[in-house]
Amino acid sequence: MRNVASLFKIALYVTVVLMAVAVLVTLTLELTRPSADRVPLLQLELDMFKTILAGFVVGMLGILIPALASETRERFGQRKESRIAYSKAKTGIDYLKLRLAAASLAESAAVLREAHFHKHQAELFDDFPVWLRKRYGAKMTADRWDEIMYGRLFCARQVLEENADLWDLLSPAQRIALLDRSLPTTSEIPLERLPCAP
Repeated sequence: MRNVASLFKIALYVTVVLMAVAVLVTLTLELTRPSADRVPLLQLELDMFKTILAGFVVGMLGILIPALASETRERFGQRKESRIAYSKAKTGIDYLKLRLAAASLAESAAVLREAHFHKHQAELFDDFPVWLRKRYGAKMTADRWDEIMYGRLFCARQVLEENADLWDLLSPAQRIALLDRSLPTTSEIPLERLPCAP
């Protein structure tokens, strides 16, 4: 976007200079009424000026339009990547308890590390706060989300470390019970509106 902005500034400056030249020429012609024999020469000069100005405008549009299209395409790609990264991070943490409950200790460590990685990846994008606002509203900031998600990941890691000797012997239900405090199953929709509400 910076390249397009700098090109646009240059085009604006050149346009201002050309407009100033046009105003000077117009004032000169108005103040020094030319003789009838100079009118064809002045008409030729005016036609040349129009041609140069039109060529400049077409040339600048030929530069600006492709640059703007390229910038827009690149920005769209970045937003798409950002959205995917946020989705992976959020979904990874939302389903972390189930994945950990169904995995061995070695697999659980890898799953936890993957969720932590996706969390950091999502936070690297400039659009990350946009996705948070769309999902949670203005009350959720990037710092607050980071704090909540890091807390969940840290506590889940702590559960794994504290139960490392027993983890592979526990049933999935027992693992879920151990993970329940660190990875609570909470709905973002009020429970009374869910079909599974008591």
